[in-house]
Amino acid sequence: MRSLNYLLALVSVVLSFSLVDKIFAVNYYVSNNHPKANDANYGIQSNLPIKSISAALLKAFPGDTVWVDSGTYRETILIPRGGFKSTKSISIRALPKADVRIKGSDPVSGWVKHFGSVWKRLNWEVNSQQVFIDGVPLQQIGMNCPLQSQIFEKKPLLPFVGKGVGDVHPGSFFYDQKEKIIYIQLHDGSDPNRHLVEASVRDFVIQPKELNFIVLERLNFSHSNLTSKGLIMGMVNVWGNFWTITDCTLDYADFAGISVIGTGHKITNCKFNNNGNLGISLNGSDDAHKWAPVPNRPPQNIVLSGNETNYNNYRKFELSWQNGGIKAAVSCNGVRVTSHKAIANYGVGIWFDAYCRNITISRSTVTKNLIGIFYEISDQAVIANNLVTGNEYQGIYVAASSEVTVMNNTLDDNGFGIVIHGLPRAEHPTLNNNRVLNNIVSESRLVDLVFYKNAEKARGNSSDYNLYYRRDKGVKISWTGNRDYGITHTNLRTFAKASGQETHSLTADPRWVNSEAGNYALKAGSPALGAGMGEKAVPGQGTRRRSYSSGSEGGGSSTKVNIGAF
Repeated sequence: MRSLNYLLALVSVVLSFSLVDKIFAVNYYVSNNHPKANDANYGIQSNLPIKSISAALLKAFPGDTVWVDSGTYRETILIPRGGFKSTKSISIRALPKADVRIKGSDPVSGWVKHFGSVWKRLNWEVNSQQVFIDGVPLQQIGMNCPLQSQIFEKKPLLPFVGKGVGDVHPGSFFYDQKEKIIYIQLHDGSDPNRHLVEASVRDFVIQPKELNFIVLERLNFSHSNLTSKGLIMGMVNVWGNFWTITDCTLDYADFAGISVIGTGHKITNCKFNNNGNLGISLNGSDDAHKWAPVPNRPPQNIVLSGNETNYNNYRKFELSWQNGGIKAAVSCNGVRVTSHKAIANYGVGIWFDAYCRNITISRSTVTKNLIGIFYEISDQAVIANNLVTGNEYQGIYVAASSEVTVMNNTLDDNGFGIVIHGLPRAEHPTLNNNRVLNNIVSESRLVDLVFYKNAEKARGNSSDYNLYYRRDKGVKISWTGNRDYGITHTNLRTFAKASGQETHSLTADPRWVNSEAGNYALKAGSPALGAGMGEKAVPGQGTRRRSYSSGSEGGGSSTKVNIGAF
């Protein structure tokens, strides 16, 4: 009898293990347009697919892949389990050449005329935060979002527009929560029954849940409704460890396109555009720490490569709170942003804030935002080889932070070029050991360099081997001990003599190939060629001398170090 019980126990263990670590991975097929699609199908044959992504995920175990065919999937994706190593992930992938759109909205029909060109839909049960006409968002009218009554620095997190149906105008909507009616007016005043009208109804497209080893590939996510409950999270929520997200789009979320928490994530070649507040939200804390700073937080080892975050904060959340392309906050450690594009966000292009460290921002294009790159009350970062142009206020802003290297960046046509300031600040009262090296700062609208001076609070900061250019000649430098950016020097040599900074820097035309067309490569004979200091910067490890190979307009290479991005 004992032998039989032992054998049964052994068989049970083997069967349990086989569910977790199967020898053969299973492919499940999803298609909501196939005539034989059904969630009851087993789904291992493409001609008998499962109808919803969530139903397929109920069947998937580590190592399996859910293949999704073209279609619009209006569901919240529920992932019941994750993987346990890179070769045993849970994968959700679009089939080759498939156009997969996963939406947190539903189509709205049955519109009746209210008055003039204002239309209404009766018996709408959801406090929808977004309404779209043929994919274009309408302006929300009234105070139907809890964030509109939450105050930050004496301002609502989300300023409201109008009060009720009487304020509906072309290109807007109002939801009457008491009467359960949506009112809309199209831009051209036309009948909404002749258009695709979509309203956000689901809080999340991928809900927050601690999961490891998840793969998302070639998927398109749109629309969410989480701010109806006052939540400030992502349409897609990456919680846990070792998610891999590749070639996806996440647009028109009501708050953030994606929220990232945990370690080991790699997000590559994705587009996070036109979201309500943020393209990408990262957090170094978590629910276990009550979202507070985490002392001695281990590195997260998160890589964001080749992504773009453009045109975000379309709902115009309060600018002093959070907004823009990327916002990483509260103890982020070991995050690398490279080859990124942050363009025309209503806010900051790339923003790290509150006790972050060991951060790298490199080889990125940051243009036409309100602020370009913002590193605030944090430490140990490298901001290198970025093209930062056309931002309304600061191009690169190191605020109340220490041990930040700003190196080999090209800045053109920003309000303020490079700013090392942000004091006084109680949360981080020092501004120490920051370095500004090998940068081109051209045609700043107001000031080229803001450099805070304070013998007690700002020590070990340096700026040298930079090239400044203004068509009206000279430089505009603010060497200030106050909060303001008042210009103190218009001559580089005079500033160098007074401050000991910029002793090897230049004022000259950098001679770009064609900056008006966005080509900031250096022409042969540029004064920036070979004029820089050869150093390599590593977050938290300072800088050390080295030489780079860098090309010129005519090709070839040099062991000398150029000034500017390359």
